[in-house]
Amino acid sequence: MKSRPLETEEAVHSIVRLRRAERTADAETARELGPVLDVLERVVGPTVSRAGAARLLGISYSSLDRWIEKGDISAVPTPAGRREIALSDLVALLEDVEQCRPEHGRMAL
Repeated sequence: MKSRPLETEEAVHSIVRLRRAERTADAETARELGPVLDVLERVVGPTVSRAGAARLLGISYSSLDRWIEKGDISAVPTPAGRREIALSDLVALLEDVEQCRPEHGRMAL
């Protein structure tokens, strides 16, 4: 079930925040977060459009395409023939970016 672009971006940000919380939570809380993450991941779907991924990463569409061409991030073909970014790869990259950025600012990628 694919959602609209803004809903997708909000859901991806929520996935990143919940994964961070899950890592620092006690075992019982972490178990309770698992099903919530599963629902959000189903709502988003297995992939995110390249445009959506670029917005989430705070980079231009052309920069993302350069990363794909260089092999820095992989794109998967969809049944419709488009190339999209796997949700799992995007979330992992967003977690890495979040750790590198200053608390209230942006940092060049």
